[in-house]
Amino acid sequence: MSWMLNFTNSVGTDLKTQFIADYGRLSTNFIHIDHLGNQKLNTQWPIIVLVAGIFLAVFAYIGSKPDKDEMTGEEKERTSMQKFLLGLTWLFALCSVFGAGYGAYLYFAIYLPEYFKWFNSLPSDAKAKLGMITSIDKINTEQMSRTNRRNSQSSLLNIF
Repeated sequence: MSWMLNFTNSVGTDLKTQFIADYGRLSTNFIHIDHLGNQKLNTQWPIIVLVAGIFLAVFAYIGSKPDKDEMTGEEKERTSMQKFLLGLTWLFALCSVFGAGYGAYLYFAIYLPEYFKWFNSLPSDAKAKLGMITSIDKINTEQMSRTNRRNSQSSLLNIF
């Protein structure tokens, strides 16, 4: 799965376009796979729930922290709003657990079997092209990662 956005015309983009034109129709019978064999949003949404639940749980927990008494240094009793936020913390944490569990189920029990069935239905030249696309995506991701590391290291050096 590639999240990288590349707005330039590249070999990888041309290969993907050609692959979709030649073999995209083979994925129409599979509801969880796009034309390149990647997951569609209908199997990825639990991951969004997982990440959003974690962030919201952290923010709700921070908001639910009771104030400290200035005289004794002990925590005061939570206000009704802080109690409500603490309840939301647990709700968001449960949503995160649900997102992780259901996301794993959708990936391993729904998407992967469908992907293997789709992949086995491809002709051998399509499998070779798909392998090239995957390799080019990995190379592009590594190059972007190296570039981002260099940029972050040089910006840190500029700070000091």
